[in-house]
Amino acid sequence: MYQWDPARNIKGHFQLDPKRRTDPLNCFHQYGKTFPFFIEDVKYELKKFVVHQNEFKELVTEEGKLYKVQIGAFTSRENAENLSRKAKSAGFAVHIDYS
Repeated sequence: MYQWDPARNIKGHFQLDPKRRTDPLNCFHQYGKTFPFFIEDVKYELKKFVVHQNEFKELVTEEGKLYKVQIGAFTSRENAENLSRKAKSAGFAVHIDYS
């Protein structure tokens, strides 16, 4: 609704008050995640919402339900990012998940 850029508009307490605060980093570290990963996750969810609501509304088979398609799995993050760039340049919403 506000067209915010998550990378610019979402801040953690660790950035706003670094002498006294470390959150949400402690929580992220417990689950092996990072703040940049969180930002990418937010971007993905926002893009998914926009795609669902605007671009592919007629393709959704049930209201509120999307089917995801995986196009690759890699042991190297670099290889995943390379394919991600190709998919993005073709107009696809991309999310890299690490398990």
